[in-house]
Amino acid sequence: MQANTRMDRFLAAMQESYRMVQLHGTRSNQKTRVLHGWVQNELGRELGVDYTFTGQSPESTREANVGGMYYGKDVDVLITRDEQALGVISIKFVISNYWQNSVNYFEQQIGETANLRRRNIVYGNLFCVTNPIPYKNRAGEITRRETIRDHDIQRYSRLRADHEHIHAPDEMAIGIVSLDTDQDAITDITDPAALDISDDSRRALGNVLNVDLFFTRMARRVELRHLSP
Repeated sequence: MQANTRMDRFLAAMQESYRMVQLHGTRSNQKTRVLHGWVQNELGRELGVDYTFTGQSPESTREANVGGMYYGKDVDVLITRDEQALGVISIKFVISNYWQNSVNYFEQQIGETANLRRRNIVYGNLFCVTNPIPYKNRAGEITRRETIRDHDIQRYSRLRADHEHIHAPDEMAIGIVSLDTDQDAITDITDPAALDISDDSRRALGNVLNVDLFFTRMARRVELRHLSP
């Protein structure tokens, strides 16, 4: 069946990305190429042919690089118009061992954000996780099943609320997909009501951290950036 809505397409991209992990392993770039291609397609739907989207995809191995304020940076998706860098989207898909790395993910994002926003580049962050998130030992065996926690979501929600400050992304989203660990397959988009989180976190996932709204909001910021260099 054809994927007609953005969230249909999101689920399909996540399923295909996870399948690439099964086929090629976690170190392969095939997983990221699927998601990067999906993001570029969604941006194209919002911004149209006047804009160019650069980065790896199922059709391209080309990486995008942009000069930040403090250092040059390889980025997941670069948005340009008339050869001017206007926006960047960073994409992360966590499929195992989240809790031990959650603070590192957050701190890395803050540093990357400041480096690019200081160059007046619109910065968006798309953070995706499975539910549950398997914790695997060195032998690759699942020893426990983690879930994204309330304070993880609140941490990102507070950061999103600081979007006027240079260390915070202009736009953010958290995408959570259901993982059947017995079948080793992504089955659906996780309903926030099924998570053991607060009502505030559920509202954040439905609004300021919403995947569906992320692209529309990001596109509007990029258009304004183009009109107000």
